[in-house]
Amino acid sequence: MGRVRTRHKGPRVIDLDLLLAGSDIRAGGGVDVPHPRLHLRRFVLLPLCEIAPGATHPVLRKTVAELLRDCPDRSRVEALRT
Repeated sequence: MGRVRTRHKGPRVIDLDLLLAGSDIRAGGGVDVPHPRLHLRRFVLLPLCEIAPGATHPVLRKTVAELLRDCPDRSRVEALRT
C-alpha cells in the first residue's frame, strides 16, 4: 500500500477496527470482537449511534445509545461535511 511502518504504535499500513459483529464475542488471534475499547471512545460511539443506536454490546449488554450516554470520554466530535 506504499506505507512502511517505522515505529511501534506509529502509523500503520492499514488499520481496520471491527467494532461489533452481532452477538459474536472473540478474543485472540489478533482480533478482539467487540472492540475492547469501543465503549471508551466517543469518536467511535457517536457515528455508530447515528446508524445503529439499538445495536447491543454483547459483553456489556448495553445498546450503543446507552454506551454513548455513559461514555467517560467527553471529547468534542465534529462531522466532516463535504
